[in-house]
Amino acid sequence: MSLYDDLGVPPHATPNEIKQSFRKLSRKHHPDRDGGSHEEMAKVNAAYKVLSDPEARARYDRSGDAKLPLTLRQRAIQKLAKELINVLITQNEKLRYSNIVKGLRDGAREHIKGMRKAIGEFELSVPRIKDARDRLSGGEEILGIFDQAINEAEESILKLKDDIAVMEEVLEILKPCNYRHDPPPQDREMDPAEALERLLGIKKKAFGR
Repeated sequence: MSLYDDLGVPPHATPNEIKQSFRKLSRKHHPDRDGGSHEEMAKVNAAYKVLSDPEARARYDRSGDAKLPLTLRQRAIQKLAKELINVLITQNEKLRYSNIVKGLRDGAREHIKGMRKAIGEFELSVPRIKDARDRLSGGEEILGIFDQAINEAEESILKLKDDIAVMEEVLEILKPCNYRHDPPPQDREMDPAEALERLLGIKKKAFGR
């Protein structure tokens, strides 16, 4: 049984046909109605959530994967969790004295800056590759490689823009956050000889000697 079977529509059904069938089956299987069923209602709801989402439906048609795509917010939280866990595990000796929220913000901004630079480079490369392709005559296989390079560059631009949207959402999540950290500990206590040497150095500098 496929999701299309669960909604009683063919694989080529239009979005409007999917919606109409969902409404019809929802009325039929609603648990509050005579003959209704929680199980059937859950099945219809699950199928509609995937088939009513163009991206999720396309992925289901390609691979049979019925999972809904994560929202931008969910992806941002997932990204932030990965970065924060890394900080908490690898830099825990600094947690008391470092503003980890500022560090996460700064890291996100630097990441966005780097991705925008990469987008600019790809955007410059695409017309150059197209111009080079137009200068080539004959050799369909070679022309195909040029087209592949163009497609990969354009896909990279789209992916980078999507990644930037995620990182900008990370910054939105961090916006209301504050982190109270202690000032760094005082320098270790110097032995008398080292203290005298430092003091003499300061005096020499002060008096221009």
